[in-house]
Amino acid sequence: MVAAVLAGMAAASGCGWFGGVRSDAPVSDRTGGRETADVIAARSLAEQGRYDEALEILSRAIEDNPTLTSAYVAVGEIHMDRSDYSAAEREFARAAAINPESFDAQAGHGSALHALERFADAVRAYLRALRIRPNDAVANAGLAASYLALGEARS
Repeated sequence: MVAAVLAGMAAASGCGWFGGVRSDAPVSDRTGGRETADVIAARSLAEQGRYDEALEILSRAIEDNPTLTSAYVAVGEIHMDRSDYSAAEREFARAAAINPESFDAQAGHGSALHALERFADAVRAYLRALRIRPNDAVANAGLAASYLALGEARS
């Protein structure tokens, strides 16, 4: 029941996967810049299900700029779409390490950790995300789901 409600909240927010943090708003990289044209193109390809092409573009973008947070987040989202949660967790963790103030990196990390059933770690990641964007409904739902999975529902 709880999972169905949370999945519905994620769907209503426009997320492709539970706890997702996708947004039309550009993601800032570590230097405060916006998504590059490569990241935007890769996101478009991923939305069309052309994941391998998107990953190639993102790989080149990361090679050109290893601190481009939005590229790591986009790679993490693709891995979430493919249900490769371990790979997604690694990419979101990299993004969060590069830019700890990235809501998308922190919330994505929480989603991947939750999918891996690492609920205590997911709680910590969601709390970091919520320090950045306290009223985000999807991150709050992910936090609640992680607490429930731990048997520690809190008000």
